[in-house]
Formats: sequence, C-alpha cells, structure tokens
Amino acid sequence: MKKLTIAMITAPILLAGAAAFASMHNNDDNEKCDRGHGHGHEDRMHKSDKGDRAERMVERMSKRLELSDEQQVAMKKLFNDKQEQHQTMRTEMQNFHQATRNLDPNAADYDKSLAEAKRIAADLAVKKVDQKVSMKAELSKILTAEQLSKFEDMRERHGEGHGKKHGYKHGDK
Repeated sequence: MKKLTIAMITAPILLAGAAAFASMHNNDDNEKCDRGHGHGHEDRMHKSDKGDRAERMVERMSKRLELSDEQQVAMKKLFNDKQEQHQTMRTEMQNFHQATRNLDPNAADYDKSLAEAKRIAADLAVKKVDQKVSMKAELSKILTAEQLSKFEDMRERHGEGHGKKHGYKHGDK
C-alpha cells in the first residue's frame, strides 16, 4: 500500500518535471526561431499582436477547412480566449518552477514545502488536462464532424513536422 501511495504522489511530480525539461528544451529552440513566440516575446507582445495571430490562424484554417463566416468569428474568439488562459497557465508554471528551485532540503519546513509543491504540481497537471478537454469540446461545437476530423489531421501533421524542423523526433530527449 505504501508503494502505491508513493507512486501516486511522485507520478505528477515526475510528469511536471519532464514537462518542465521539455519546455526548457523547446524554449531554447524557439529563441532561434523568428516567428515571435520564443522565450520572452510574450512580454513584449501587445494584445493587438495576439489578436493578429489568432486572425492569421483562422485565415489558414478557413482556407483548409472551408469555415463559414460564423465559424471564423467563433474560432477567433475561442483562440483569443485560449491564448489568455495559456498565458495565465504559463505564468503559474513559471512561479511553480521558481518555487521548486527555491526549495531548501535543509530547511526546517522542507517536508511541508515539498508537500505543497506536490499539491501544486498535481493541480497544474489537472488544470492543463481540463484546458485541453475544454478546447476540444469548444471546437466540436464550432466545427462540423468532417471539419473536426480534418483539423485533428492538421494538428497531427503539424506536430510531426515541428519536431523535424528542430532536428529531433517526438519522444527523443
């Protein structure tokens, strides 16, 4: 029973650590990229730039998925809303990572601080899953079944191609 409890506590921490490591790796690669979403660009990006990004995404999707005018408006709103959520989540993750780096194993309250860090890691993991599920649910309200299928195919192809651009395959470390 103790092994199961330990495994259930450490799993979210390991996942958060792996995500942080992958995020650091991706940020290093994105800094070399001139598309404007590398490390630090979000701070300099104005709200109008973020809106422009959503608009460009909707334009590309509109061509590929043949979106109606109503769908285009709904997709712009969805992307803008999700961008704000993503930025909030990014800030929370940065704060969490800084707090874990500041943990002192020699401190008197180390066990309490570590337990709190584990709780926060689990909460952030759940929040991230909730956001992904919410996005898919919102997309399914906007897109037809055929458009949604095409969109999923586009996402899969984009993910595969993105890894190749940076010289590694998904799953490599």
